[in-house]
Formats: sequence, C-alpha cells, structure tokens
Amino acid sequence: MQSTARSSLVLVVALALGVIGSGCGRQQVKRTSSKGANTSGSATIPSGQQSQPLSLTGTSPLETAPQPSREHPLDLREILASPSVQQARKIRAEVADFRQKKIKGFKLPFPSDLRPGFIAADAVLLPDTVDVLGISTNGVSRAYLVVGMWEMQNHVVHDNLAGQLITVTYCDVNDCAYAYQRKDVAPKGFHVGGWDGQEMLLLFQGKHYTHSKVPLPAYPLKRTTWGEWKALHPDTKIYLGSYSVKPRDRK
Repeated sequence: MQSTARSSLVLVVALALGVIGSGCGRQQVKRTSSKGANTSGSATIPSGQQSQPLSLTGTSPLETAPQPSREHPLDLREILASPSVQQARKIRAEVADFRQKKIKGFKLPFPSDLRPGFIAADAVLLPDTVDVLGISTNGVSRAYLVVGMWEMQNHVVHDNLAGQLITVTYCDVNDCAYAYQRKDVAPKGFHVGGWDGQEMLLLFQGKHYTHSKVPLPAYPLKRTTWGEWKALHPDTKIYLGSYSVKPRDRK
C-alpha cells in the first residue's frame, strides 16, 4: 500500500510540473575536464554532481536575501550536497521516467527568463565539481549553473554578452543544452512551448520547433565544472537560476 501511494504521489508531481522540460534528440554540448573525463558526445551530469532544485522537497519558500558580495558571499556548498537535494534528484528521475514513457506530447507555452540575474564568481561559494555551461565572448564570460536551470521557468535564459544577444536553453529530462544567437528576435518571442514526445518544444516567433532545430545560428557553449571554468575565467559571472537565493530553513 505504501509503495502504491508513493507511486501515485510521483505521478501527481509529474502532472503538476506540466511535463514541459523534456529533452533533445542529440547533444550539442561537450563536457570538458582537465582530468581526462569524457569530452566526446555525452553531456550527462555525473551522479555525484547532479542535484535538483529544493522546491521538489517541500522546503519553505525562498527568502529575500541581501545582495551577495565578496565580503558576504552566497554559500550554496552545503545546500547542493544536502540529503534533501539528493532526495529531490531521485524524485526528479522518477518524474522524468514517467514523462518519457507515458506522455506522448503536447503544446503549452511557458515564460522564459527575460531578466536573468548574474553574480560575480567571488560572490558565491559553490562546490568546484558542480556542472556549469560556459560562454565567453569579447572578453566577457558567463557561467550557467546546470541544476539552477532544472525548473521550467529557467529552461530558456536570454542574455546579452558585450552586445551579443545570446539565448541559452536547457532540457532537464534528456540533459542537453544549446546556445543560440538571438539576433533581433525579441525575448518574448522565444520560450518553452511544450513537448513533442521526444524533445522539448520551443515556441519561436509563433512557431513550434524541437529543441535542436530552432532556426537560429548556434553559439559555442562549453559544459565543464565550476572549478575549471572559474580557473580559466576568474572574472566570470554566474547565473544561478532557482538557486539565486538560499531557502531560509537551511544554514
């Protein structure tokens, strides 16, 4: 009985999430490592590094925190390694399995992050092993925390790097990411649009495209660890997504 009740709860969670964050048919991003890790093809987060947003665990709402700074950094090291985050990861995996096996596809728009916030590398404390997506252009560097992009509202992030209009997209089920040169496309015209049964759908200028087929030029996007990216780009700023503030019931 207990097992049946838990399975039902997982299905309810899946439906409540809207099943929007589905995946891609191919990987664009290659994971890099200075220690000889695989760099050809797979963009899967290693099990010891993958953790999920705390909202799935039933924790309290996020509090309003002071602006992080070098003197008062936002410390997420314990949170990203906590047992509750690992439990959230397990629940997310069950939800993803349900999506892939049971949901055949649908179209449902969901807003993107039109005004993403970024903080300096020395204003946040993260485990060096967490995965990030990195972009560097014209002397400006950005990192995007992978687990911070797991929530639907963080799947599509619109950015401006030294005049380059870039949109970074991430699918949480198939664990793949793309970066596109947005050109003169308005951010409101580019967001999550549903799922086709295999890939996340993106609604681009009123038309639906699968995640890997958006008609925009691709932009180089590197998948690596926070420690490696920060060593290469000490002046980088980072997008934390759903981890931009700390839940008040955690230290």
